[in-house]
Amino acid sequence: MRAALEDELCGLVTGGGYEGPGRSPDRADALVWAVSELLAGVAAQDGRAEVVMRPACARAGA
Repeated sequence: MRAALEDELCGLVTGGGYEGPGRSPDRADALVWAVSELLAGVAAQDGRAEVVMRPACARAGA
């Protein structure tokens, strides 16, 4: 499982592209969303602004 995640993370490229195994970096996406949720929770507990994450397609205007 960890090796598959590492392969997907290595396939992420600058500009939001993906050149790794498979059609989509599902495990890498899940990791990014999980970490952002954890950081948002920590920020909320500390009274800081909440982190807002949007899917890459929403940022690119697709």
